Amino acid sequence: MPWAAESAGWALALDGRRDKARHILAASLSRMKTAYVPSSAIACIHLGLGNDDALFEWLGRCLDERDALLPWLKFLPAFDRVRPDPRFQAVLSRIGLA
Repeated sequence: MPWAAESAGWALALDGRRDKARHILAASLSRMKTAYVPSSAIACIHLGLGNDDALFEWLGRCLDERDALLPWLKFLPAFDRVRPDPRFQAVLSRIGLA
């Protein structure tokens, strides 16, 4: 089920269990080879881990894929930490939510 494991990865990262979150990230990336895993789900694991460069790389993929999470970016509290980042503002601009 898309997002189930990745949501756990995000939560584990926020809880400080970074090794478990990285394990879920690796498993999700591997699963992408044979099954659908939303790019936004991978982005959220990176968000939880504080991997901002990777987060914005995956948000770029979300833009290319027209990921269903994009309309919610402006309103999701999970993204508050990166909201001031110019790269986040650029993503919002590209989807018309700046």
